Amino acid sequence: MSFPSVISLSIITSKENLSRLYIINGSKELQDTVKHVKSVFSLSDIKDFIIGFKRLYIHLDKRFGEWNLSNASWVVAADEVGNGKIVLIDLEKLPNGTYILSLSRSIWVNPKDAGEKQISFEAHFYANSGIVEEFQRVLIVREGIIYDAALKS
Repeated sequence: MSFPSVISLSIITSKENLSRLYIINGSKELQDTVKHVKSVFSLSDIKDFIIGFKRLYIHLDKRFGEWNLSNASWVVAADEVGNGKIVLIDLEKLPNGTYILSLSRSIWVNPKDAGEKQISFEAHFYANSGIVEEFQRVLIVREGIIYDAALKS
């Protein structure tokens, strides 16, 4: 299956959604970051995982910081939208040895039953060849009980 060259990623901070983009330079930095993300997504205790995920994005914010979109030749477009930014990235133009980590948490509330929520946590690592690694975990809250579904870790 082929992977599209241009992808749309977001940078958002809201009550329902949190998504970040990080630029990783070099395969060693990639391996270290993948290992760190995998260790968080592998935590079996739900509370430990939620705390670990929050610590993860705080750590990554400090480690990789902000980056200037206007200087990147592989950014096709970047537009402010509400409380965030949508970024179109041409992966084929991403230099060898440069990787992108898209880290996100989103909360969906069932419109027919406010007591039912789905919380999705995702991490996708991209290179100029497409997805390198990905992790996904979904928590479902129903009638005060939390169900855990580690989809990809």
